[in-house]
Amino acid sequence: MKKKILIICSLLTLLVIGLFIGAMQYSVKIDNSLSQKEKRIIPVWKDLLNLTNLRLIAIKDLYQNHNCDYNKHIKSIDSIIIEKRLSEDYMKKNFHPLELEANIILLELYNCKGADKIQFDLLLKPYNDSLNLKTKKYNSLVESYNNEVFKFPNTFFIDFEKYKSKRFIRIDYSNSLENEVKKQKNIENWIETGDLPNDK
Repeated sequence: MKKKILIICSLLTLLVIGLFIGAMQYSVKIDNSLSQKEKRIIPVWKDLLNLTNLRLIAIKDLYQNHNCDYNKHIKSIDSIIIEKRLSEDYMKKNFHPLELEANIILLELYNCKGADKIQFDLLLKPYNDSLNLKTKKYNSLVESYNNEVFKFPNTFFIDFEKYKSKRFIRIDYSNSLENEVKKQKNIENWIETGDLPNDK
């Protein structure tokens, strides 16, 4: 009887050790996979930030060339560019609000007296097209990353301080500027208050 108990205990111990080793190996595998996915996201993210800053500089030049309340917005534009050079964690939280602010400034330029909207569209089109392509690539990489973060049983093995889900970029730079500003305002309001546009 004692021999049987000893055998059972030994088997259980081996099973526990085996499960522990398996869990550790699986955890390392997930960590490596997410680390690789994150490394692919980082350069695309940096390219996005750089492109948005180049677009902002182009907007700044348009304001200067068209004498449209230039002094009113120059500090805001410079401030946005400076903020986008802050830490990555800061930008993860503030990318959308800063882009909304930039688009509101651009919308005011479009509404300026004597503004040539067609010319503005032509000048900004290369930036907008590049941003849409880069956004599409970024969102594709983020989708793959987020799917792995939330996939069962990965959630039991991930260090969520190290690997957090990432927000998709929901900005369409080819959309009508007025519609895009309205959409972004609604999204940011929903994030902040939980209220949908028709909620009253």
